[in-house]
Order: sequence, then structure tokens, then C-alpha cells
Amino acid sequence: MPFEDSLSLDDPVFVGDRMVIEYEVFRRGEDRDNAHAVMEDVSSWTFSWALRKAVKRVDVYRAVGPAVISKSTSGGEIVVVGAFNTDRALNMQRVRVTCTTTETAPLVGATYVHGLKRADAGFEDTNGFGTIPVFALVAA
Repeated sequence: MPFEDSLSLDDPVFVGDRMVIEYEVFRRGEDRDNAHAVMEDVSSWTFSWALRKAVKRVDVYRAVGPAVISKSTSGGEIVVVGAFNTDRALNMQRVRVTCTTTETAPLVGATYVHGLKRADAGFEDTNGFGTIPVFALVAA
């Protein structure tokens, strides 16, 4: 089941900064808010990830246009880190997406939508999504 994981203003991302997002992946149908949710071992999965500009429609952000940054495990840009355990309290496995300073430098201050998707044939599912506010610093 995909879960929403929006970065808050407590996790600021600035234009030209390195950005790292880590996802937990739960067994299909598990409730992420359940402390005892069963985790999924994703060490052999392939993933794709995209960041798109967002517009707010009513009270929900929607992605618009093509991806401004995209990544894949086949390109070595998405990695699975940490030891797996089915018990959420013991599971340290995460899917890590890292954007370099070069990749975020062309962004403008705005809200973006991110999404992590399993890319294995026959198992294509969105595993996580959300919004990321990106801030532009104003030169003094």
C-alpha cells in the first residue's frame, strides 16, 4: 500500500542543496500507522522515482508536467540500505533516493510531488509519495 510521506517545513530543502529521502516499504495492505505493521523485504526489487512540480487543487497537490528529476535502481541512483526485519521496530531497511546539488540547482522555490514506484515487471506499484517544499534563498 503506498503511503504519503510529505516533508515538512522542519525538513527544509533549498535550491542547490543535496536532498535525501528514505522510504519504509510495508507489506501490501498493512497500515503504516500501526506500530506492528509487517515490513516487506525489498532488497531484490527495482525502483523508479520522480520529482514533479505541483499545483494545489482545492486542498490537494497534483503533479504537473514532466519529471524535473528522475531516478532508478538500474542507474544506481536508488539504493536499499539497512538490515531487514519483518518487525517494524527492528527493521532498519530503507529505500534511499539521493539528489545531488547539481540536480537540485535548476529547481525553483515551489512545492514538488515525489513518488517511489516498484519497477519490476508485473509488480508495478507506488510505494510512497508526498510533497516537498523547496525554498530559494534570496541574494542579499
